Amino acid sequence: TIVYDVGDCPLAFFKLIDSFIESFNERNHESEFSLPNYLIVLLRQLQKAIIGLIWITDFRDGRSIESSFIGTIKKLQQCSMWPVTSLQRACPIGSSTPNKEKNAVTTYKDGALVDYIIRNIIAYIKQRVSAMCYILRPRTRNPRDISERVMMVYCTMLCHRIEICFCRHPDQLMMCALYLVCKKMGYVQSVTFNDLQIAYEEMTKDFLLPQTMYAMFHRIMIRPGTDGFGDIISLYNEIFVPAMSD
Repeated sequence: TIVYDVGDCPLAFFKLIDSFIESFNERNHESEFSLPNYLIVLLRQLQKAIIGLIWITDFRDGRSIESSFIGTIKKLQQCSMWPVTSLQRACPIGSSTPNKEKNAVTTYKDGALVDYIIRNIIAYIKQRVSAMCYILRPRTRNPRDISERVMMVYCTMLCHRIEICFCRHPDQLMMCALYLVCKKMGYVQSVTFNDLQIAYEEMTKDFLLPQTMYAMFHRIMIRPGTDGFGDIISLYNEIFVPAMSD
């Protein structure tokens, strides 16, 4: 197997991990050697970390926003190529068909890569939601129905309000969507953000450090600026609900 240098682009690195695992799976039928399960688990955990990091913008090291995941999404929006195919299929609320003729040559590669990442983000969030609902199952009447509705809310957000994802971790917005479905749609009236934090800590206890867990709930970008951070309740009330109510 030939491994090429992908530089410091996290999107390309995410895809490289997929290609690395798949190449060994394909060769497993022809060889006795295969990747150990523990290594596959570690690589998948690395991919989950990349999914969170690509939404965080920090350009103090000299990199430009145009080369980032967020910059690529903005470029696709400017070229009328948003939402990408994965979101058109997943979003329950209709959206206009992207104009794939405009600047198609220069944006096709970007569009294909973002579509690939978005497809993986949807799968990642679906796993997260299912795990959270399983942990919360004593309080839920129908965890599967709740999971489906949370994914409807989340995909609608990605399709029509993608800007609220910028500078925030996907899990933070997943918990906002889960709270919205449980609390506002009358599924689980007693669920609080504290309950969601306990369930999230249970789900990620083997992977996240205490300081990371604290930041997930208590240091979230609310308003750009030096003192623009708040907790997940502020994110829900000030950003998520207004954006999803429009």
